[in-house]
Amino acid sequence: MRVPEAFAKKMKSLLGDEAEAFFASYDKPKTTGLRMNLLKAADGDLGDLPGEPVKGKDCIPWAPGGYYTEESDRPGKHPYYDAGLYYIQEPSAMVPAELLDVRPGHRVLDLCAAPGGKSTQLAAKLHGQGVLVTNDNAGERTKALAKNIERAGVRNAVVTNEEPKRLADQFGAYFDRVLVDAPCSGEGMFRKDDDMARLWQSDWPERYAAMQDEIMREAARLIRPGGQLVYSTCTFSPIENEGTIARFLAAHGEFEVVPVASHADWGFAPGRPEWLTSEELAGISAEQAASLAGTVRLWPHLVRGEGHYAALLRRTTGAEEVGTEQTAMDSDLQSAHSIEVFHVKSESAANQARVGSKAAKRSAGIRQDGRTGQQLRPVSDDNDVLAKYESFTADSLIQWQLPGRLLVRGDYVYAHPANLPELKGLKVIRQGWLLGVATKHRFEPSQALAMGLRKQQARRSIDLASADQETLRYLRGETLQPDASQIVGPDGLSATGRGWTLSLGRAEEGVLMKKTMRLDKMLGNLGYGTRSGLKLLVKQGAVTVNGVRIKDSGMQIDPYADEVYLDEEKIVYRDTIYVMLHKPAGYVSATEDKRDKTVLDLLPDDLAVFAPFPVGRLDKDTEGLLLLTNDGKLSHELLSPRKHVPKTYRAIVAGDVGESDAEAFQAGVTLDDGYVTMPAVLRVLTKTTDNGLELEGEDSASALSRLHHEPSLQTNRAVYRQAIMDGKPISWIELSIREGKYHQVKRMFESVGKQVLYLQRVAMGPLPLDKSLSPDGTLLNDDHELTPRVAEAVRKAAELGAEIVLCTGRGSQSALTVLSQLGLTGTVITHNGASVVDSLTREVLYEKAIASEEVERYLELSKERAIHFDMNTAFELYVSRLDEETSAMYERMLVTPIQRSESDGLPDRMVKISLFADKEALDALQSEWQHWDHGLQAIRSGDFFMDLQHLDASKGIALANWAQSRSIPREEVLAIGNYYNDIGMLQFAGCGVAMGNSPDEVKAAADEVTVSNNEDGVAVVLKEKLGLSIS
Repeated sequence: MRVPEAFAKKMKSLLGDEAEAFFASYDKPKTTGLRMNLLKAADGDLGDLPGEPVKGKDCIPWAPGGYYTEESDRPGKHPYYDAGLYYIQEPSAMVPAELLDVRPGHRVLDLCAAPGGKSTQLAAKLHGQGVLVTNDNAGERTKALAKNIERAGVRNAVVTNEEPKRLADQFGAYFDRVLVDAPCSGEGMFRKDDDMARLWQSDWPERYAAMQDEIMREAARLIRPGGQLVYSTCTFSPIENEGTIARFLAAHGEFEVVPVASHADWGFAPGRPEWLTSEELAGISAEQAASLAGTVRLWPHLVRGEGHYAALLRRTTGAEEVGTEQTAMDSDLQSAHSIEVFHVKSESAANQARVGSKAAKRSAGIRQDGRTGQQLRPVSDDNDVLAKYESFTADSLIQWQLPGRLLVRGDYVYAHPANLPELKGLKVIRQGWLLGVATKHRFEPSQALAMGLRKQQARRSIDLASADQETLRYLRGETLQPDASQIVGPDGLSATGRGWTLSLGRAEEGVLMKKTMRLDKMLGNLGYGTRSGLKLLVKQGAVTVNGVRIKDSGMQIDPYADEVYLDEEKIVYRDTIYVMLHKPAGYVSATEDKRDKTVLDLLPDDLAVFAPFPVGRLDKDTEGLLLLTNDGKLSHELLSPRKHVPKTYRAIVAGDVGESDAEAFQAGVTLDDGYVTMPAVLRVLTKTTDNGLELEGEDSASALSRLHHEPSLQTNRAVYRQAIMDGKPISWIELSIREGKYHQVKRMFESVGKQVLYLQRVAMGPLPLDKSLSPDGTLLNDDHELTPRVAEAVRKAAELGAEIVLCTGRGSQSALTVLSQLGLTGTVITHNGASVVDSLTREVLYEKAIASEEVERYLELSKERAIHFDMNTAFELYVSRLDEETSAMYERMLVTPIQRSESDGLPDRMVKISLFADKEALDALQSEWQHWDHGLQAIRSGDFFMDLQHLDASKGIALANWAQSRSIPREEVLAIGNYYNDIGMLQFAGCGVAMGNSPDEVKAAADEVTVSNNEDGVAVVLKEKLGLSIS
């Protein structure tokens, strides 16, 4: 392989005659390995394992339990990997943790720990005694760190995401052992990762050396007298290795180098102090300089490994290690398993477990159960959480002893290591061993709990062979119907594995359901696409799990514990949903119907996949509260005739409803079929007078609006208007009944000679209809351009005389749909200002077309890099290919694309080319295009979208032209935007307002900043600027 020229020159100078052998090693395959998890060996002899992962493999001599593997091996696909029985790790990277000499009961810190391989190695040496604090300052990397700690079954670790200085300020000299596997220039990674060689820069060693000095300065503060520190890197640069240790010794005279002992046949080489200049050695004595030879170098031409450097340091202040007695006492305290419940308030329970997806919040007239915004149920209190946890452990576990203290954080329960200093103020990713979360009905054990348990601790377990098809099916997320002979134990939780737990599942009626599931199954269950579509998304890098970009859509995850992101959206899993719907007229309360649309048709895909059913039916022309859920128990509680749950309605009634009617309803009225109703409570809210005025007061306005505009109520509307013209009374009433016969409310009023013109249910038992929900709304698009509150604000602004201009990067199809949803007409600025159209006449008022010859080379490069693009004219959108995934994307964008063969050439009068890819791919493309000589501009309308347009296409120019054509002064123009393509518009307007979710550059271009799109920023601005009265 090729290495950077500057690197090759440096290494030739340093190695001299050895250089030839060193560079020859780069032509050999990279070295791979795995390390058996000796933490789990404490409960069972790993030597008894069937030999698939390590059979016939050479042992790694310096790492107990370490084995060399071949590059062609795939140990990550074996069930033992899922069971946490080994960690895949490069052999030379196993050295630092071995040098640290960790013993049970020690307090250990892994300061730069992600992704966690060395932390799992250290945890195994603790054997569950003492404490491991594993830290990384990169937030995204700590997610993978937490996942690896959990898979290894570590029960005494805390995972933090902090800078070394903050840890030193908090802990002080608390630790017996500290590992600093420092960030470095990565010269030992060249053979393992081609990108490292390609990206390496000659100034990296000096830059990383400065960073290493800062880390080591804080590490020195964290070690007790007599404690030990290992410093390691995966680079060969002297300034980052011996140089860092020399500078450390110069600044910290209380430390000394402990010579590393190794067997001669391992191939370890001594440190090379002679490679440092006299200036680099100036701060230390000759004896200290000579001690640098006691550090160790692993060279790829001398050992079976990619290369490493390590130094063992001891803090000499205080002749003996003072932490031993104290940590032994800590161990005794932990083994006592006393339970102390305490709470962390630095983060609310609302942020601990968000329920409901972004897409689900996009439906007007729908409210979900969720811990953000309004809720259908309260977050569990601490007593409820504890009761569910204790019930679970009593029913499902045996020989259960809590390691450390019990910590309750929101709905989550942890076993927190005993005798840790206060962590308040630190960013803690895992407060300890995550035991599970209290859901509505039960305590859900975590995958972390499963990985820390043994089969003997589960009341019920199922033994699966290590690599048979049944095990593989289970790991793929399929349910099993195990043979009775496989089941061990009477009842309760099902733990699976062959002596070592693979996961926790739930057994119901002879079927075993897995606690973990495939990534694509989780996303598919939540409605994010088909398996094939999700596979493509994952391959494109759109999905991260615990901060790691995933390429395998079939990987197993814990849906309740792992953090999954699709693009920028956090995915939160749930198996039950509770949707409050303000049902509009025209929909039937059924799950399917051959003639009419059902209420399920109102749901976005990500809710419909749960197959909810309506709780309590409403007639087709009746509106109001309807609960959709897949929770049968709740449905029974609300619907059972024995419960007599009150249901409250409001209605517009033709006729003068009075006291005699209320008395009749209280006594029970006889319906047309002879049935006598149960007592009902009737209340008259308001009436019209005999002078023909409209009904007023008591929330009647919205009901009248629905009666006046809903097409399915046309007949009733005619009755109402005739009554008003004739001066006949109209009543606005509220009725509460405790039963639900067919058309009961309407038939009750018919029995007293009156007609219901409009009917709305406003409550079911203790559950009231959320007044902010509107039955007029439709589903939002992916850019949150419309919510019920925003729609209300825009309509009211238009009613006050404001001219509303929709200015968007989208095409006319999507833009005109949104304008129609708002009930408005007029001018629409589309395609980032490249086209302006009249919504009524569909006339193109203005456009900036791009020449075909200008875009051909851009499209060729996009094709080479497999980047999807579409071609836009003022009203049409063309694509050269259309698959399931892109079809779904355009459907979400409210666009119907037209397929156009490449042989047809490019469309005439194109105003925009849009490209869709991951951020990195578009960044690279945009960077390359910046150096081309062209007459086009590349506009970013989002991280994953880029548009090619005419240089003069701009929302700002188009808005300015429109204002001039209307003779509207610039200072009277209010513009609201949220991305880079809005900057020109914001700068032109007399008042430009950036949304709170805008990039900083957009905010800087604006006059003001409002709240984000998720907080209805447009409505907030219109309410403030125009004095609107909105909900």
